[in-house]
Amino acid sequence: MTQKKNILSVVSISFVALICVLCCVFFVGCSIDAPNVSVSGSIVSWDNVRNASSYEVDINGEIIEIEETSFNVIPFIQSVNTTKEVRVRAITTNRFLGNSNFSEPVEISTGSTKLNTPTNFTVTASETSCLLNWDRVPNADSYCVRTINTSTYEEQYFYTSSNTINLFNRLDSSGEFSVAVFAYSNAELSTYAPSDYSESATFVMNVTLDTPTNLNLIYSNGNLIATWNSVDNAATYSISILDGNTYSVNADTSTELQRFNLSNAGISLNNGESLFISVSACGRANSGYTQSPYSDMVAYFGNGSQSDYANVKYNFQEGEIDLVANSYTELEEIVHFGLFYRITNMRLFINYNTTNANSDYDRAIHNYDEIMYVYYSESMTKTNGYYEYNIQFYHTNYPDKTADLGENISIQSTDVQPTSYTDTPRADDYDDFAINDKTQTMMVYNSDQLYYAVEYGNKPVFPVGNSPAETVYETAKDILREIVSDDMTDYEKALAIFDWLCYTVHYDYDLVELGDILNQSEKPWEIHDYRGFYIEGVFYDGGQAVCDGIAKTYVLLCGIEGIECYKVAGYGGLASGYDNSEPVSNHAWNKIKLDLDNDGTGEWYTVDATWNDYSEASLVNGVTTYVEYLSHSFFLHSDEWLEVNENRQIHVELSAPYDYDANTAFDYYTYTKYDGVNDLLIEGQDELSDLAEYVKSNNLQSIEFASEGAQSKYAITQIFKKDFSQIKGYIENTYRAENGQTYYIYIVYY
Repeated sequence: MTQKKNILSVVSISFVALICVLCCVFFVGCSIDAPNVSVSGSIVSWDNVRNASSYEVDINGEIIEIEETSFNVIPFIQSVNTTKEVRVRAITTNRFLGNSNFSEPVEISTGSTKLNTPTNFTVTASETSCLLNWDRVPNADSYCVRTINTSTYEEQYFYTSSNTINLFNRLDSSGEFSVAVFAYSNAELSTYAPSDYSESATFVMNVTLDTPTNLNLIYSNGNLIATWNSVDNAATYSISILDGNTYSVNADTSTELQRFNLSNAGISLNNGESLFISVSACGRANSGYTQSPYSDMVAYFGNGSQSDYANVKYNFQEGEIDLVANSYTELEEIVHFGLFYRITNMRLFINYNTTNANSDYDRAIHNYDEIMYVYYSESMTKTNGYYEYNIQFYHTNYPDKTADLGENISIQSTDVQPTSYTDTPRADDYDDFAINDKTQTMMVYNSDQLYYAVEYGNKPVFPVGNSPAETVYETAKDILREIVSDDMTDYEKALAIFDWLCYTVHYDYDLVELGDILNQSEKPWEIHDYRGFYIEGVFYDGGQAVCDGIAKTYVLLCGIEGIECYKVAGYGGLASGYDNSEPVSNHAWNKIKLDLDNDGTGEWYTVDATWNDYSEASLVNGVTTYVEYLSHSFFLHSDEWLEVNENRQIHVELSAPYDYDANTAFDYYTYTKYDGVNDLLIEGQDELSDLAEYVKSNNLQSIEFASEGAQSKYAITQIFKKDFSQIKGYIENTYRAENGQTYYIYIVYY
């Protein structure tokens, strides 16, 4: 009996051991697949390996770990007649699996001819760009830029086929960097060896701190306290009060919640007074971290009766408001005040008879121009005779993204250039702009507030510190210093600004496509974090914007010059399948007031700088390329013309700050005298010959003009070819003048 038990024990132990061995063999001994590696030029690539979390690239014993499935080996083979063996293995974090074996090695060899070292290497860094330039190297088709953070010694490599690259938003850290570039021939490594590095340069890359969140105002033990979440790398915080005062607060790095006693700063509230504050994070001097945008604004409402609140005034739009609505119009002003500053909690009194206060409030929200493109939620409570509305916005107050799907490219043809700019630009320090004469002011923090304030005839005031709004404002003034001068008429200024927008800005087709994608997602509001909807897209992203950003920019630039201009929100679309009851797409354009007949009153005209560019599309390697050409077919028209013009590019106006009608007829081509005598509407062969002679004698690169239908493209070609050996290109479009006559627009360039 005892012997049998011993045998069973041995058998049991052996069985368990066998199971353990099998488990070890199954789980630990089972490695993921090795990558299947291929090489093209200096690029080693492989298919994604299932269960792999990263990869190790072995270059002659030097190991680099990456998460991508391709690697440019060129920084590791910078010598003549060199061959490197490259292997790759897959790394997994799955505890039941093992890392793969290394792949079979592939070889990359360089030739015996060393490329020339890049010269004239320069770096231009600013708050919105970090642009590197150098001269092209013969026989080189690619360049590698190496950056080294001088504090952490972290290296990064960037590759480009161009002799310029913008590193803004591409570096993983901030601070001071050393940077250099070398050239290589990716297509012919066996012939050419990479060049030596250029001379190095240094620059400071400023990284914007995160905007503080969860800002709150509370009253505790007789003190008014502001609290907010800490921001990494912040040394101080700037608290901006809507009255224009700013307070600096040292960061408490020992806590995740910052705190500031406003009462200790001498801030107190009398009956009926309210406090509106916003906060931003600031970095240490020379740290590479720059001040964040200001947070959404929060409010604290002091005690008081309705009459107390009626006695406290706030600057807004063209005058002052209080928080007591004695009519629906005043309610709308108060609501727009809250929306403008994105005040998350807003107290107000309704002092007029209404059947539904909530309905009035909703109506007031929807009558705010910018709310068409904003996603938000709201709630309302009524306490002690006042209403308090809470509103939550689902997108950022400061756009920080650019759309780059890689499916569309929009470029401006340089064959047709503006001719309306001043010949005598203003001095770099010129600041005698018409807007400085405005007596009404508005505090602004972001670019939307800036354009809106200027639209309503206010001089913008900025919080202490470098706000995004102030940066945009200074950029706008720099542009105006270059393209207009004081001796120009308002018409000439409006034309120069229009031409600058049309020539500089490329329509952001990728952003439109991304909008369609996000509209199908669970977070469609994310589209409004993209800069193409704002002035930032026009100024800082190589001029990539859609109609909203373009129209806002026209308002700002005209307003700084003292020209009345506002943005119109509505719909636009083409005739094909168009039904006025079903507008095609959201659209924005402008109305502008000019005194073209010199009667001292001025008339309103429509302007559409988005649709003005004539574009031609082609498909190149699967990418749609739009080439835009400057024209003036949508410069200064009546409302009626936009509603039913020749191409049925219909504009349906839904909202604007004012109910100003554009009723005056205007035709750019008959108004514009190309030689001071003859206009650009060509009505016969003789006029066409005179125009051709003018172009030749003045060495013009291009000419835009309109012609009656009798002037065929063939006839124009024959006339111009008498004086020009070659016509590089033609653009032809139909045009209906305000008098109903149909013309053709011709843009001829050489």
